[in-house]
Amino acid sequence: MSENKVCKTTITSDGVTLEFTNGVTLTCSTSALPPETIAQAALFGIRRKVTNSFADAKGNVDDAVAWAKETWEQLLAGQWTAPREVGPSTKAASDLVEAVMAITGKDRTVVEAKLDELSKEGRAALRKNPSVNAKLLEIRAERAKAKLPEEDINVADLF
Repeated sequence: MSENKVCKTTITSDGVTLEFTNGVTLTCSTSALPPETIAQAALFGIRRKVTNSFADAKGNVDDAVAWAKETWEQLLAGQWTAPREVGPSTKAASDLVEAVMAITGKDRTVVEAKLDELSKEGRAALRKNPSVNAKLLEIRAERAKAKLPEEDINVADLF
């Protein structure tokens, strides 16, 4: 069930029920739809589900591809919702992977596998390692620099 300011939605075995705050209820049953419309709705749902999976990739195409493939594999296995992972799949985790890859020269698959073996505390300790911490700061600085406007603002001219 999900809610927003004007309605509460509930997914049922045959569709979706929308309960509006003004008391109106709309039941959208898939059995009432033509097969072509059901197919289009399914394609829309697949696209939304897969693209939502990499919404936090923040421009990192490698993360986006990995998360999209992971989501597709889950759907193929009949899993609409993914089981919670022990390790984080966030920008911070992606930055840690990038930092360790840069320091060790190992490829993404090797680094991710090794980091997956670490506990939360182990990853936190790795982030505190001076070399890793410096590389993480460098990665974040590069990302911030890439977001700057192309025109360089002369700070001295501002004062």
